[in-house]
Amino acid sequence: MVDGVKNKKYLRTRRSDRYSSHSQNNTVLTQSVPETTTNDPSPVFPEELFIEIFLRLPVLFLFQLRCVCKSWKTLICTPEFIKRQLMSSTEYPRLISTLVTDKGTEIASYSVESVLKNQSIPVKPIINNTTNMNHYNIIGSCNGFLCLYDILKSNAILWNPCNKFKSLISPPIDHSMYVNQYGFGYDRANSKYKLLVAMQNGRNIASEIVTKIYTFGENSLKIIQNLPCTPNWYLGKCLNSTLNWPVKENGKQGMLLSFDLEKETYKQMSLPQFDEDYFYTVLLDVLQNFLCMCLEYTHQTVVWWMKEYGVAESWTKLMIIPHPIGILNPTTMEPSFVDPLFISKNGIVLVKTMCSKLALYNIRECNRREKQHESAPYLISISGFKYEPHIHIYQESLLSLQW
Repeated sequence: MVDGVKNKKYLRTRRSDRYSSHSQNNTVLTQSVPETTTNDPSPVFPEELFIEIFLRLPVLFLFQLRCVCKSWKTLICTPEFIKRQLMSSTEYPRLISTLVTDKGTEIASYSVESVLKNQSIPVKPIINNTTNMNHYNIIGSCNGFLCLYDILKSNAILWNPCNKFKSLISPPIDHSMYVNQYGFGYDRANSKYKLLVAMQNGRNIASEIVTKIYTFGENSLKIIQNLPCTPNWYLGKCLNSTLNWPVKENGKQGMLLSFDLEKETYKQMSLPQFDEDYFYTVLLDVLQNFLCMCLEYTHQTVVWWMKEYGVAESWTKLMIIPHPIGILNPTTMEPSFVDPLFISKNGIVLVKTMCSKLALYNIRECNRREKQHESAPYLISISGFKYEPHIHIYQESLLSLQW
């Protein structure tokens, strides 16, 4: 019996010789490797390691992981993890829009990653058939929430398509008034989501204007000071707890109008200094968390971005986008303007034309061709789909309103 134990120990030692280091005199280590018994506890990984792994996973996969075990569900559902996931997410965003179908108005989601990587393949939307929101339009998107407006009942709701969270429906904002401007955004200081709506009794310029702001969660609707001037665009873009509109005045270069969601006050900001005398339209966008201004000319769009919000001197020209050849505005039958939606890390810009086509441009190539005075656009691809006037960038998240 003793000999058997010695033989087993000898065999274990010989096996370990293969992985032991030899000294110069060829002496090997003879210390045996301790065996792991079934009674030894399994290794326990620290919680922070799971957190770092989970933060790198897509949101929809995190919902599946919640079903694996109780501890993972508890971890993924904590407010701290949900906030960290939103701030550190490296996922591509999605395009979100409304589609008019036989069933009514449905909300469709498009993969930005598919558009960028499969440029020659028509992109098929993923339809959310479970929304049951036949009369809602998308007002805006922020932190994974969609602000939806019922055009028949004149009320709003906050909805997260990932976790199906729905807020309380707002009281009717006003049935009888015509909406001039609106904007949806996040008041970071008070952790509140707000909707601003400027309305008018009819389309007459002299008609009375009323501006209201609705706060989700509080379910409060109140009248605030009217916009001090009339923007050229109806939708205010949200950035840094502000809503922003372009204002183009006759005979003047124009300006930006900003609304502070925390203080509920307005201020004006300057546009960049540019040499061109006349442009048709000015649009605002948010690219890579910078406020961007698009000046639309006859044959091209010049894109500027504000590298430091509120500082006029920080305006920098980003790119010049030639208008796509062969794509016409369905209303005027003139060359269609373009509206940037997303810019990738390697400088590929996804834009929407006024006839709701998607196109991809390369910043470096566009700027190179402009310097060489070439008029032909560098058009990578166009993905055709049905007419959709409102397309928004949507970042998936785990958020519910209480967070």
